[in-house]
Amino acid sequence: RVHVKGQRSNGSLLASLVRIQNPKVDLPVHINGIVSDLTGTPLAFQFSIGDRLIKGDTNTAFQGNSRFADLANGKRVEVTGQLKDGFVYALRIKVNNN
Repeated sequence: RVHVKGQRSNGSLLASLVRIQNPKVDLPVHINGIVSDLTGTPLAFQFSIGDRLIKGDTNTAFQGNSRFADLANGKRVEVTGQLKDGFVYALRIKVNNN
């Protein structure tokens, strides 16, 4: 969220002051859902949860006694990640094996 002060000029806003309300841009994203369209290897993989694209790599941590081999289409997962350009980079994944 930003706050902008300025003057209108030819249908545009000429800003004289721009304040960013929350400069922290690395807020975590939490997504829970069912894996679909899984591709890749532990080195670089991706899947979808609904319409969200999730990508991970060797730096992605698997938690709760889960591992990459447990990741499969139809499995329910909990993902904590960061928003990137058009996808969520998975920092941590927990595969629910129930």
